[in-house]
Amino acid sequence: MISTWGGCFSILKPALLPLVAGGPTGPVETRGLLYFGILVLATGLVSIVYPRFFWNIGVGRKAKIPPPRAYLMMLRVGGILACGLGAIMLLKVYQM
Repeated sequence: MISTWGGCFSILKPALLPLVAGGPTGPVETRGLLYFGILVLATGLVSIVYPRFFWNIGVGRKAKIPPPRAYLMMLRVGGILACGLGAIMLLKVYQM
């Protein structure tokens, strides 16, 4: 790569270039999307299977009554949407 900083041409060594070009497992942006997609998919699965876990994190500490069924159903629907988004991210990574 040629840099024109300072008005003169200098050749940069490849070891000094940023990691934007990628590493042994692929480009940095692709790896980030892969990891984030896995995280969103895992969060969605936990929300589907154990909705009370998220209720305890958000509201359960302060509430004296058990969670309403409608609230647990909303958490499950949100988990389904999160799983769909995570799956789309993972598919996008493998299309790149």
